[in-house]
Amino acid sequence: MFDDSYSKLEIITTFMAILELLKLQQILVDQVEQFGDITIKKNEEFFDIDLDQVDLSEYNEEESE
Repeated sequence: MFDDSYSKLEIITTFMAILELLKLQQILVDQVEQFGDITIKKNEEFFDIDLDQVDLSEYNEEESE
């Protein structure tokens, strides 16, 4: 997935973004066999969710301080 042209910071940031998208159920992650390739796909069902019902309070900087 990454070659030597990416910095450690870019790799970590990408990994954190993938974890966040997974947490928000915007992507689906699958690994068929141990040590096999990991497949990342957009969760088509996510777009059926009413975003007004999603709790985003943990992302509000004012409340987290």
